[in-house]
Amino acid sequence: MSNIAEGRLGTISIYDNTNPANMALLKRFAIPNAGFVHNVWPSEDEQLLISTEETSGKTVKIWDISDLNNINLLGEYLGPNGMAHNAFILNNKAYLSHYRSGLRILNLGDPTHPTEIASLQKNVSSSGAWGVYPFFLSGKVIISDIEEGLFVGLPD
Repeated sequence: MSNIAEGRLGTISIYDNTNPANMALLKRFAIPNAGFVHNVWPSEDEQLLISTEETSGKTVKIWDISDLNNINLLGEYLGPNGMAHNAFILNNKAYLSHYRSGLRILNLGDPTHPTEIASLQKNVSSSGAWGVYPFFLSGKVIISDIEEGLFVGLPD
């Protein structure tokens, strides 16, 4: 499956990408009162989807996509600065680049109540975390900061 955030449309599309030359739309759904739908990412088992809206005050949303005919919003999270950029799910955790709130890591063991379990905020005066990449076999996480550069770490 491929998931696409559709910006100002306020929607998310899910495609069957078995044949990349002829991807088939499986489902499109609207986010209620959406901001700019910027980023979506599925869990490894494709049961959950996380989305961000690059709009101040809009929450990171966790969706149940196990039944594409019955997609449900399960939980929401908003970092102290009020705006996330990108989010990824790995091993039942959400890794968020949350601008001035830095890196935020959420436990999705109960996706109806995502719980922050770790954070890293390098410099509150900078524009903050632009990107995060948690997919290294070593467990290291890379955070790109808009003004301060690239940071590599191993979260506890």
